[in-house]
This record gives sequence, structure tokens and C-alpha cells, in this order.
Amino acid sequence: MHEEQIEKLGHIVFSLKEFCYGLDRLDEISEEVEQGCAQMRFYMNSLYEYTARYFLLNKQEDLPIGGNLYPALKELGLEDYLTPIINTLNKKIGSLDLYTILRTFRNKMITHGNFTFEPLEKKIYEIEDLRKPENYIRFQELLQRLYNQVKELYVNLSVNLSNLLQQ
Repeated sequence: MHEEQIEKLGHIVFSLKEFCYGLDRLDEISEEVEQGCAQMRFYMNSLYEYTARYFLLNKQEDLPIGGNLYPALKELGLEDYLTPIINTLNKKIGSLDLYTILRTFRNKMITHGNFTFEPLEKKIYEIEDLRKPENYIRFQELLQRLYNQVKELYVNLSVNLSNLLQQ
């Protein structure tokens, strides 16, 4: 890898470190506060935005996921590190995949929301009701798996960067 590519990898690693900090903090905060309170919503919405930026937004037809991370890692020849994340995003909760659920939630509630649940009702809950215990549990399991895989990605890319810097 040449110097510009190593620098890009460094930026990716530092950005993933921010995301992992938020994930770790969410784990801590979830033990301190009630579900659905302002602190939990703040952290969850921030993590949804990171998730969208890295994996969901502006998906091109020729790429397996959206976001800015896949093209950046592909340019570095490191896109295979994203395979577990891609597989998790493609997992289904009923007829909807996690990718669609997260992107819809981010688009309809966080970024372009109109302060009602109506868009989520039409785009998600009328298709697969995430309030049903089995769907809610599956969603939580997949979200936790995804966030664990983000932490693994951070570690793997950090090791890769460290090895490159020692050469």
C-alpha cells in the first residue's frame, strides 16, 4: 500500500474508533437509564447515523451495500473485511432485511422525519410488526451482531494499519 492509501486506512480506523466508543458507551448507559429515555434515544440515533453513513446510504447497483466504507475499503483491497457485516444486513426479520429496516428508520424518523410514526407504520410495521416479541428479539439480536461486527472490523483494520506502519 502506498502512503495515501495508508493515510486513508488511518482515517477509517480513527472514524471506526469513534463509532466503537459510542457502542461501548451505549452498553454502559443501557444499564443506567430506562429504555426509551432521552439518553438512550440520543445514543441510538447517533449510532443509526453512523450505521447509515458507513453501510446504508447511496447504495450503487454494483455494490453489495451502501455507505462510504465499502468503496473506501474496496479501493484499498480490504472490502472482504465487510463480508460479515454484509451478511448480517441481509438477514431477514420476516420479509424485510435488516438493511431495509435500518435505512427506513434512519430516513423516515431521524433524518427526514415529520414527528409522526406514520411513515414507519407504512414502510415497516404494516409489513413486519417489530412490536411482536419474536420480531423485536430478532431485530435486537441482529443489531447486536452488527455492532459486534463493527467492533471486530475496527480491531482487524487497526491490526492491518499497525502492520503497515511497522514495515
